[in-house]
Amino acid sequence: IEPPPGGPMRYLWIVVALVSGAYIVWPVDFIPDFIMLWGWIDDAFVAGLLFTALGRLGVRIPLLQPVIDFLLGRRAKKRK
Repeated sequence: IEPPPGGPMRYLWIVVALVSGAYIVWPVDFIPDFIMLWGWIDDAFVAGLLFTALGRLGVRIPLLQPVIDFLLGRRAKKRK
């Protein structure tokens, strides 16, 4: 496991996490969800950004950890 970034990169990932989290909970989308498939693609992309930012910051959410590990290219831990 790599350590969380320091310095300016840490602040960049914090901003990415805050903006993408706000976009997910905000009721207005850049591409509305009623446009078939494209409305969901932008939400999925932003969710991926949020998970990546949380992983880079070292935030551990047990339910989402396999998704974060996949997005960051980490190998899954084997459970005993």
